[in-house]
Amino acid sequence: MNLDHLYYQFHLTSKALEYNLEGISDEEALDQPGNGGNCINWLVGHIIASRDTYYMQLGRDALLPESKRERYDRGSQPVSAGDEIYRLSELFQYFEKSNKTFQDLFENFSEKRITLSSEQVNELAGILFHEAYHVGQVAIVRRTLGKEGVIK
Repeated sequence: MNLDHLYYQFHLTSKALEYNLEGISDEEALDQPGNGGNCINWLVGHIIASRDTYYMQLGRDALLPESKRERYDRGSQPVSAGDEIYRLSELFQYFEKSNKTFQDLFENFSEKRITLSSEQVNELAGILFHEAYHVGQVAIVRRTLGKEGVIK
């Protein structure tokens, strides 16, 4: 199965997150939106932690140490300035490394002509949808911080 459409989705989502993080300080990234939403720091960490889970399922190493990764798991408590967490600037470095890992995976799938089952393709599509969902949340939180939208 050709995975070009999924790679394109990955590329778009990654770029959208990159653009939405421009001009967001480490402190602003910890600002908790009202009504139970998550801050930008948690959202970015969660995207990386979710990718790590997928990498480990494929036999690859996670990028975040387990103790930090758990902090960004689904259902975890909101992060705040006093917590032992990564700053947004550090998370962005992990995000860039994670992008490289994802690109390598796509290249391995195509170069080695690895055939993914429809279940594996659906799982990959689900991961990419999950990312797009949270990138959209980052864009909304960005606006609640008084920042201009970046996707026009």
